[in-house]
Amino acid sequence: MAIVYKDGKPVVVGQPEPGDDDEDHSPQEPPVDPELTRRRFMRATFLGSMTAFTIGAGGTFLLFFWPKKVGTFGSKIAVGNVADFLPGSVTKIADGRFWLTRILEDDGGDGFMALYWKCVHLGCTVPWSPDENGSYNGKNYKGIFHCPCHGSLYLYNGQNFGGPAPRPLDFMEITISGGKIAVDTSTITKRDKHDPKSITKA
Repeated sequence: MAIVYKDGKPVVVGQPEPGDDDEDHSPQEPPVDPELTRRRFMRATFLGSMTAFTIGAGGTFLLFFWPKKVGTFGSKIAVGNVADFLPGSVTKIADGRFWLTRILEDDGGDGFMALYWKCVHLGCTVPWSPDENGSYNGKNYKGIFHCPCHGSLYLYNGQNFGGPAPRPLDFMEITISGGKIAVDTSTITKRDKHDPKSITKA
């Protein structure tokens, strides 16, 4: 204790204990720099945005360029019963991209062919023209395939007989089981000339 005089009067003042200090020496956190915090936030936001954009762009690329099947083309498809198709008939099977023709007995035996509808000249889709006539090897035919692009002409069995097409229409394999017709559109066969052996018997 100590006595000091203030305004002429004695005042008792306590002595500080040894080691006491008016200053607080406890560890202090360094001051936060607001500009540094803002930079970290902006960088994290930018990196997050770029990551999301990259993932989205990659997903879009894969979705756009991933091979797709249109309808059932490229697989084996059922087209109906033998009794559903009359001899000499030509039926469009859009899902398989082919024409199913039932060949007459006089043209190699009662049976079927699945003709790929792509013109062998430059790849245009060939329509069936039932009102047009064609002639091949001295025989007349009612109804032909007539390519609208460059005028290639084909018989109902796919044999070419006019225009720039260098060979017959390609065909697909047919299987008939229990009176039901199935066509394998995954394999397309080329040929130089129509052969009755390519007809699948009914």
